[in-house]
Amino acid sequence: MFIVLKKQQLVKWNYEFFAGLASVQEMILSNNFLTQIPVAALKNLKSLKVLNLSGNLLQNLEGVNMKAFNQISVLDLSRNRLSDIPRGFFTEMKNLKEINLGVNQLRTVRFFAH
Repeated sequence: MFIVLKKQQLVKWNYEFFAGLASVQEMILSNNFLTQIPVAALKNLKSLKVLNLSGNLLQNLEGVNMKAFNQISVLDLSRNRLSDIPRGFFTEMKNLKEINLGVNQLRTVRFFAH
């Protein structure tokens, strides 16, 4: 099962929105107005393998805990406003195989915790 919510002008989430959708494997939230990763809304999607947040307004990932997303294998953060990837941001994402960070304002990417 997958959910596509692109070009919906999404700004923020009701955290109960995805309750009961644990079998969703792909979430496309591209081309919206999200300024943060909606971790609380998505954390119960235990089968989520692909998360596409491209074309949003993400600027800062500091303090975002991706521990709940250790099953994700593809993460697309392209076409945002990211200038820095915090140290250890991807550490808990043990199944991550593909990351797209293209077309951002990146100056620093620290993939490893140390």
